[in-house]
Amino acid sequence: MSPTEELVYHLCRGSFLSLWSYSNPRRADTRELCDVLVICDPDIIIISVKDIAIGSSGDNSLDASRWFRRAIEDSVAQIFGAERELSRLTHVIRHDGSQGLPLPPADGRRIYRLSVSLGSRGRVAIPSGDFGRGFAHVLDDYSLHAVLRGLDTITDFVSYLRAKEDYPSEIISAGEEQLLALYLDNNRQIPPKDRLVIPPGLWEELVARPEYRAKINNNDVSYIWDALIERIAGHHLQGQLELSGNLADPERALRMMARETRFDRRLLSRVTVDFSERAKRREIESRMVRSPSGILYVLLRKPPETLRTDRQAELQLRCYVARGVRQECTTIVGIATEVERAPQGFSIDLCYLEKPAWTAADQERLREIQADLGIFASAKQSSHHEKEYPSP
Repeated sequence: MSPTEELVYHLCRGSFLSLWSYSNPRRADTRELCDVLVICDPDIIIISVKDIAIGSSGDNSLDASRWFRRAIEDSVAQIFGAERELSRLTHVIRHDGSQGLPLPPADGRRIYRLSVSLGSRGRVAIPSGDFGRGFAHVLDDYSLHAVLRGLDTITDFVSYLRAKEDYPSEIISAGEEQLLALYLDNNRQIPPKDRLVIPPGLWEELVARPEYRAKINNNDVSYIWDALIERIAGHHLQGQLELSGNLADPERALRMMARETRFDRRLLSRVTVDFSERAKRREIESRMVRSPSGILYVLLRKPPETLRTDRQAELQLRCYVARGVRQECTTIVGIATEVERAPQGFSIDLCYLEKPAWTAADQERLREIQADLGIFASAKQSSHHEKEYPSP
């Protein structure tokens, strides 16, 4: 990777996490597919990076047109080529030729095209739009950092891209970051107008607000959720993760966690920290946590001497019972570990349950489990309310 490609990859890995981010993936013929590829079913983000220094011939129009062709048009052409190649593949092919994640089904995948075109020094207008074969988003030096740091989860990011793509009329903006500021300031929507003209200064005004700074500070805790995903993903990539029960593969459970928004991760992290502290004091060993996304999480901590097989079996049962107790939640993710760090380290078990229908037989089995084991038999519910942009 070039230094610029490496920068973009690390920004993407920070936003979209390591399990779903690929640098310099390959085509079937081993040639490079694109610079960065993000796969998080059903979303695919194809990223091409060009760092082209704009010329200084004295003719600004000529310099701008040459730069546009090399930095943007060539980048977009690479993206469309990668998209054609993906239609022939079933899995990601990593840079070293090994197999990565399976690609989302062709009839359900959502593809986003992102050109990172650097080096214009602000002398060229940076457009996003239909380049003849589909919509492509273009970011320059400044907007790259603003967008990837301001929307640093897969769900937050693609929701913004989709809002741009679905906008029915023309957008003229003084910069991508200005459009982003308008989007964030309007409850993550682009206000409908026949012709939208966005002046400079909106982004600078937004980030200077006390409420925005308070949001950034309050989001610090949310990165505990990112760290948890990365730790489990690391075990998965190394083949050390054990999945409990007759359930789907670990990536699906981790994907549900990774598709939580930054604000939802803030709420989930606060509950997780509280649960961990109470578990250390032996006040509690399991908890159900419902995310605003609708995913129900089951947290379980057992003493270090607990047999791994027993803990896995209990986690599976708890996920099943949780599905019956909170019937509005059809997808359950369970995470189990030790109450405290054992001298030799600690282990993590993961459980994924997707059960759209809950039958009378399921309800009868639920009653039997609760009668025998007391699992969530007297579960108490509480709620937590918080503003994304709190008053400082």
